[in-house]
Amino acid sequence: AEEGGERLRLTSCFGVPEEERAELGRLGLGHAICGTVARSRRAMHMAEVRASTDPKVAPVRGFGIRAFACFPLVAGGRLFGTLFFGSRSRDRFSEEDLALLGTIAQYVAVVRERARAEAALREGEARLRSILETVPDAMVVVDDRGIIESFSTGAARLFGYATEEAVGRGVGMLTPSRDDGWHDGSFARHAATGEPKAALGADQVVVGRRKDGSTFPMELAVGEVRADGRRLFTGFMRDLTRRRATEAR
Repeated sequence: AEEGGERLRLTSCFGVPEEERAELGRLGLGHAICGTVARSRRAMHMAEVRASTDPKVAPVRGFGIRAFACFPLVAGGRLFGTLFFGSRSRDRFSEEDLALLGTIAQYVAVVRERARAEAALREGEARLRSILETVPDAMVVVDDRGIIESFSTGAARLFGYATEEAVGRGVGMLTPSRDDGWHDGSFARHAATGEPKAALGADQVVVGRRKDGSTFPMELAVGEVRADGRRLFTGFMRDLTRRRATEAR
């Protein structure tokens, strides 16, 4: 099925002469056998095709097909296309044949859905990596246990940890205080009790801790988001050392 779902495009075909495939290139939903199956999302099969006077069957009959079965490829509520099986050597498919062909169609649809989901996941990960590499402030994404899932380039510069060092560790390593709401334990309490997190919402000034153990004043803003049923927290951090020095002069 093409983007928008109103037309089918032939992607593979066996047993049909090359010069005749052009006629099958694109098909509107509701047209011919495959278009009808795609629109209804219901399988269709026919025996003794040569005796049929249905105009939708005419193209199939023209290829010398005597029996056919066509199945919609649907998975995850999405239509991917149809899978058509035809025979020139027999007048009907048995019930066992139809059950097997239906199973094959279901498998193909699941594989297509999995490939689509994996492609979408890769695209999402690439977009997130791009954001993490270009956002000017330090940005850290943690789960509801306070475990770091994403660590931006700015965060690596600010805290001195490489991304691969930080991901998978508790966010408490970035701040020495357990009272600022940006600590492993506070996320666990928030997940268990639902009590509001002190760090959510308004900006606050906390103490940051670098990999070498040195500390510095840091502006922290934390937001909460739900994704795929999971609760995630995004922290934006900015080093206030220069600002504090300027204010002190």
